[in-house]
Formats: sequence, structure tokens, C-alpha cells
Amino acid sequence: MEKQIRIKLFILMMFLLLAAGCTKKIMVIVSPEVDGEMWVHNDSTNGFPVVINSQNVYVNISGFNRSVNNQNLFNVGYDSGKDRLVCLHNGTYEMTYDISTGNAGNNQEYQFLIGINGEEQENTDSHRKIGAAGDVGDASDVGYIKCVEGDHVTLMSRNNDGNANLNVHSASINIRRMRD
Repeated sequence: MEKQIRIKLFILMMFLLLAAGCTKKIMVIVSPEVDGEMWVHNDSTNGFPVVINSQNVYVNISGFNRSVNNQNLFNVGYDSGKDRLVCLHNGTYEMTYDISTGNAGNNQEYQFLIGINGEEQENTDSHRKIGAAGDVGDASDVGYIKCVEGDHVTLMSRNNDGNANLNVHSASINIRRMRD
């Protein structure tokens, strides 16, 4: 059904361009909308803690259920009890994230990436070094990941230099289903 609607919209767009007198070659880029998103924002000075018990061990970033605006859209569901998005269809997804963080320790490097069913997706890896206890910094990345129906999507982090907790000020994950 969704595919039929897209085809009809494409045909209508081409008809309108021709009716307007456009005779040049046209490059059409089909850009799907965001199918799913989860985000959180914390106004406190310190953010909220992500507990890191061991160096170089990824943990899921939680706290997304603190946001009242998490959405269920076309191809992705939201599991608020577990701070994760759920892929509703097989396909390749474009996944982006951004995170603003600080920490309680000095000179700590954190690594971030998307997790699918708890497995690190290294093609979405980014690093952020926090030099002093008061630093706040951002990290973001994008990657294409093949998923099957029911896959769970999370944002994960680890501390590469110790076990100092991470304080999250804001974070979001956006997902677009690209194709089957």
C-alpha cells in the first residue's frame, strides 16, 4: 500500500513538472522521512548518569523514557520500558545519532555507537575525549544497517580510559528505512 502511494505521488510530481513547462532532464532523489525517533533532553547542570562499571565494555544509554515526545512512526516502534526502537520490517536502515555529554572524571575518552540487539555496529562508531570534569561535548555519526523485523536499536557507550560514569545532557536516534 505504501509503495503504491509513493508511485502515485511520483507520477503526479512528474505530471506537474511537465505541465509547468519543464523540459530539461530531471534528477529525482527520493528521500524517505524519518520513520522513527527517540530522544531525551535533561535541563539539569550535570545531565543524568549512565553507569559504567568496567573499562571498554559497552552499556546501553537509558533515559529515553524520560521524554514525553517519543514517537511511533511508519517502520519503527518504540519500547519505552527498555529505551529502544524496534524495526517493524526487514530492510536496510539509515541510522543517525547525536549525544551531548559530560563526565565526573578528568581526561576520559568515551566511545559511542548504535547497538542492534546488543551487538555493536562499528560502522556507527564515534569518539569524544572529555578533558576536565566540567567539560561538555558532542558526538554523532550515521551508518547503514541491515535489520530484520523485531531487531532492537539502542545507543551504546563505553569509557576507554576507566570506569568514570558518563553524564548525558541530550541524545537522539533517528531511523529511516531505505529499502528491503
